[in-house]
Amino acid sequence: MEEEAQHTFDASIFSMESMSVETSTTIAESFAEAHRARDTAVLYKETIVPQARQTLESDQASYANGAVEFDRVMRDFRNLLMLELGYHQAITDLAVAVAKLQQAVGESTLLLQE
Repeated sequence: MEEEAQHTFDASIFSMESMSVETSTTIAESFAEAHRARDTAVLYKETIVPQARQTLESDQASYANGAVEFDRVMRDFRNLLMLELGYHQAITDLAVAVAKLQQAVGESTLLLQE
């Protein structure tokens, strides 16, 4: 009976250690994903989207003067929309990573506040 109890105890310890490793891995992965998504969103917001918007505005002005074809303005507009979609996808990825992190640690985090 003592031997059976020892095996049960050992199995419990192994199970707890496995859960601890799994939780630590989830936390590390979610934290890294949250930072990657945040960095991507900042890059889109501060650099990529404004440059695409500036290109569109410049080509719209050139189109008004007859220097640029209409299809170029449409390509610029489509490009801007796709880049804005990328920005919103990065925000979504950030929210998912933060939710996974909150679930793993069992409490709210401040990663979305900026």
